[in-house]
Amino acid sequence: MHRPEVLVVRALLAASNVEFDLIESQSARQRMVEAMVEFAGVQLDHVDNASESQMDRLSHAVKEILHDKTLLVTFLKNQVIAKADSGIRHRLEAAMQVAATQNAETMFVEMLNALDMPGLAAHRWVERKRCEDAVAHLEGLKQAAAMFGTAVKFFSHINELELSYESLRDVKGKKTSLILTDIPSVKGLEFERVSIPFIERGEFPADDGGTLDEERNLMYVAMTRCSHELTLMFSQSRPSAFEEAMLSA
Repeated sequence: MHRPEVLVVRALLAASNVEFDLIESQSARQRMVEAMVEFAGVQLDHVDNASESQMDRLSHAVKEILHDKTLLVTFLKNQVIAKADSGIRHRLEAAMQVAATQNAETMFVEMLNALDMPGLAAHRWVERKRCEDAVAHLEGLKQAAAMFGTAVKFFSHINELELSYESLRDVKGKKTSLILTDIPSVKGLEFERVSIPFIERGEFPADDGGTLDEERNLMYVAMTRCSHELTLMFSQSRPSAFEEAMLSA
């Protein structure tokens, strides 16, 4: 969720539909501003004098948009799209046009088609792997949004998770805080350390009538929430199918 291409899509959607409740999280809003500038490869206008560095200009933009989220629209149109080269600008404008005019059920797929990430990535990056990753990230985003029915519902869910996480972080005020939660509640979030307990037969994967594919998808979500250290807690007496699959691999 924090990849530049994903953050740009989220900003485009919020700005096109004036859905500012999708970007209530200040940390997410800051990442969006930084991602839009990096993605489009633009130089921002100076605030007070032309000697300001790009970092100074970006910091000012972030500060303003953190104070007033509605400024994201002006910033996106005047500082990002207007300054991007034609190959990027046309795709961003096309995606915004679709987001602003199409119906909710088909809008997101058509918006991503208009953005043309394969072509946009090839235009933006030289590295083949980076281009492939960008396309894969948006394909994953499309599939995740489809599970919620519409992109707006999906990003509303992500926004709620971000606000919840920020609230927990602010209340704790410590790097050593512990968050106990279920896997579906942390989709789209990232943590430095993650521990997954109860990986045993009958528990994970669960023996409750669900499919192994559904449980495997949950396991993937849980494991990929981690940025630094992952701890998996297996059972010796009741080995999980996941443990057996990992050992055989």
